[in-house]
Amino acid sequence: MKTAPLSLDVSYPTLIHIVSELEGSCDAGYDVACEVQVAQGATQKRRWRVELRVKFNAKGVKHAAFKGEVTYVGIFTVVDDYPEEKMYRLVGVDAPSILYSSIRELVALLTGRSSAKTVLLPTVSFIENVVVPQAQSPVAAEASDAATSRKAGVVKTGKSHPSGDRTKPARSPAKVQRGG
Repeated sequence: MKTAPLSLDVSYPTLIHIVSELEGSCDAGYDVACEVQVAQGATQKRRWRVELRVKFNAKGVKHAAFKGEVTYVGIFTVVDDYPEEKMYRLVGVDAPSILYSSIRELVALLTGRSSAKTVLLPTVSFIENVVVPQAQSPVAAEASDAATSRKAGVVKTGKSHPSGDRTKPARSPAKVQRGG
């Protein structure tokens, strides 16, 4: 068996905020909004800090049984023999996918202790996430909207964020931007 090109070195929640309302409804399922922030290591270019924020609320009801927000951080390493031009796509897609599964499991665990139904957040895809060099202008980034780039700096998130454009600077030289 071949080793995966991306390894999760450590992950941890930085925010867990779940509100329960005993009279609320949870029969309609849940909507989620995801926000991703990515930062490449300053000296270790194959080491990445990825932060995923997930907000959730019941679909189409005034009072949800549960609503909340969870933020998770992961430190990832890309193996040395993985092609650099593919590394940015790997980090942009696989890292938030790994963190989302941790958030999904955590929310199910915490909501499963009540008399309401356990919240199983819907699966989402980060397949449209693209890492774009920070040095590139927005116009150049749009023109070269290829799956990979030479330098990391920006993650353009795709359809995994249904609630609109969220652009925020990351804690290091990267920022997140929703793709079109």
